[in-house]
Amino acid sequence: MLTFFVALWLLVFSILKAGKLVNFISTPVMGGFITGICTTIILMQVPKLMGGTAGVGEFLELAEHIAETAKEISLPSVLLGVIALAILLISKKIMPKFPMAVVLMAAGAVLTAVLPLQEWGIQTLAAVELGLPKWGLPDFSAVPLKEAVTISLSVAVGVMGGTRI
Repeated sequence: MLTFFVALWLLVFSILKAGKLVNFISTPVMGGFITGICTTIILMQVPKLMGGTAGVGEFLELAEHIAETAKEISLPSVLLGVIALAILLISKKIMPKFPMAVVLMAAGAVLTAVLPLQEWGIQTLAAVELGLPKWGLPDFSAVPLKEAVTISLSVAVGVMGGTRI
């Protein structure tokens, strides 16, 4: 649903030729804005690194979720996540153009098939349905409308600003 609203915002911006307005926002402000979005995404993903589920909400809700997840850390999940992050960071320095994230995804698929990761407490994705998804409107009840509109606006502005930075 958020993707739908981001696309809608970007379409409106395109029709209104609003991309030029981004030029009036200073680079430090756009950098701070994008850093804030990145920080939020990282805080949402930290619990998954510890073997829990992704967090949602503002900073205080995310911090609370991280604290709750930290009480039941899955050591194998943390170890696997840290190794994957280290490989990504090191490979970015050594061979910046190499698609290491794709290699790690393939390695993860192989490890999931070969090793009993779920028995070790490592969360894996559920089975994906075969074939193409069915066309339809997004589930508008998934996220409150006010949140969907404001969050998607932030992402759309970040996309516009990110193309400039």
